[in-house]
Amino acid sequence: MTKHILLFQMSQNSSISSSSMNSQSPPCCSCGLPCQLKTSWTEENPGKIFYRCQNFDPRIRQGGCKYFKWATHEAIDGKAKELLMSMKNKINALERENLILKNSLYEADQRLDEVRIEFGNKLDDLVVVIASMEVEKHKVDMEKQYMVATIENLQAELQMQKKHISRLWICLIICIGYVIALQVHS
Repeated sequence: MTKHILLFQMSQNSSISSSSMNSQSPPCCSCGLPCQLKTSWTEENPGKIFYRCQNFDPRIRQGGCKYFKWATHEAIDGKAKELLMSMKNKINALERENLILKNSLYEADQRLDEVRIEFGNKLDDLVVVIASMEVEKHKVDMEKQYMVATIENLQAELQMQKKHISRLWICLIICIGYVIALQVHS
């Protein structure tokens, strides 16, 4: 039950932050097209959002005008950065596993066609194998969704911590001003 509440809160927080990000129209690059909004997953800038030319192909590092601009200037550091990268690595591993499972499922389907032609009587056994692979794929997909929701929750929590720190700084500045005022009047 707590997991469902947590996921609900995460989805609310992420929709708030993404809607405020989407309220501004994206900048246009030198190609004259609206830029794509992307998320960095490098070790230096995990989770940091940026704009880039939609014609740029990062796999071959070619195309478009190579326009790049950070959408946020907030850097993620320390434990949050470590957690974000850890979660991203887990998601990448799950995506690789999901791809392997999809390939396995595709190969199983191909084998099934051959077996149908040669051994029509053994079809029921193969259907059971494919069904179990689909169950495993579903488990992986659910785990991936949970990891994505966890990352969104961590990002929302990080934003809350930043706001809390800002408030503490304001309180500190007010206290220092009060102390200075008392010393001046003394």
